[in-house]
Amino acid sequence: MNSELTLEKYKKAISRNQNSYKFALGLALIQTINNNRRVYYEEIIRKVADIYFKHHFIYKINESNNPNQVPIVITILEEYLKNVYGNISNIKKLSKEDLNALSVYLINPKKITNIINSPLVATKLTTNKGFFYYTLPCWQKAEKIKGKSYYDYSNSGENDFFLYDSNKKVLLIKEDFINLINTRKELLTDITVGQWVKFTEKFNLIPRLYQKISLDKPNRTTSKFNDIFDNLAVLEGDACIICNKKIYKDKTLDHLIPFSYIFSCELWNLARAHRTCNSSKNDKIGSQEMIDKLVRRNIRLWKLEDEIPSKYKNIYLNHFKSNFISINDMVQKIYKAVLECKSAGFEQMKDRESKRQKHEVEDINIISSIPDFTEVFTNGSLDNNKIIY
Repeated sequence: MNSELTLEKYKKAISRNQNSYKFALGLALIQTINNNRRVYYEEIIRKVADIYFKHHFIYKINESNNPNQVPIVITILEEYLKNVYGNISNIKKLSKEDLNALSVYLINPKKITNIINSPLVATKLTTNKGFFYYTLPCWQKAEKIKGKSYYDYSNSGENDFFLYDSNKKVLLIKEDFINLINTRKELLTDITVGQWVKFTEKFNLIPRLYQKISLDKPNRTTSKFNDIFDNLAVLEGDACIICNKKIYKDKTLDHLIPFSYIFSCELWNLARAHRTCNSSKNDKIGSQEMIDKLVRRNIRLWKLEDEIPSKYKNIYLNHFKSNFISINDMVQKIYKAVLECKSAGFEQMKDRESKRQKHEVEDINIISSIPDFTEVFTNGSLDNNKIIY
């Protein structure tokens, strides 16, 4: 086959779907296939499990616009993780043992029903035939049974890319597809991720969706900010944003809005924290008290541009001021990001006291009037008339 024609066929094949399974299969095949024509289901499904785990449980990407129709892959992952770990929110990576177990359950969902507490979920999985049963026959073109309204999910079949046999649980990759992967791997990945983004962006508001779907994780290093936090008083680098106590050692920088959501390291979203406090916060959004404190600090920082030492100017401009056009814009975007982060499924820490305390303004010459942002930010939107700077 002509490689250009194959690229077009590949894009067309993965674009016809009602869920994200073909995108996941495409990425898994691209990452798994080298020069081996014979690929077993277990190899592919381990990749699929890892992709969906990161998408759904780390980055909170919705794979369906209907919360009542969560893909079976997600249901199996969730039931397995609850059974093995209990608290899913603390899991950052699937072990080899996890992937091996999940490969069995995703190929044959009936095998997981004995560890599921919910009879409704167990019944649902008992009748499901597994990831490959539905995905492989529909890879290029789904055929309906003659005279019927439903599709023919054959246990074996062939298309322009591979032959499959679900009895032997094996794919036989065609030579042209192997050649295409070896010569156009990056382009195939871009096509797959691009189509996946196009499919999910209708019901996801999270930032950097392309990077998250591609699993192209940016650098999380915050070390370049240490010096400015140590020496710029307005950043309050000697106090923990989480417990409010003085920091003497084990200093870290915390992302008040989780890195897994923001997917970048920016000065406006960072604050000093004890290492233990930072670890306990995990991937949660800072409490409303902490967010308010961050906003007030950022307002003071915004007004100090002329006093920022020259050695910190680049960080100040590139990782703080260039993100916003005004103080008002900054305040709105930070609170909006918090709301959208919560909507995506990230948990927010609770305030340390049932009744939130107003913070004293240390320098009334810098900020003459700071509003109570719990009053300003109401029903998911900012009332600009209540913000006075």
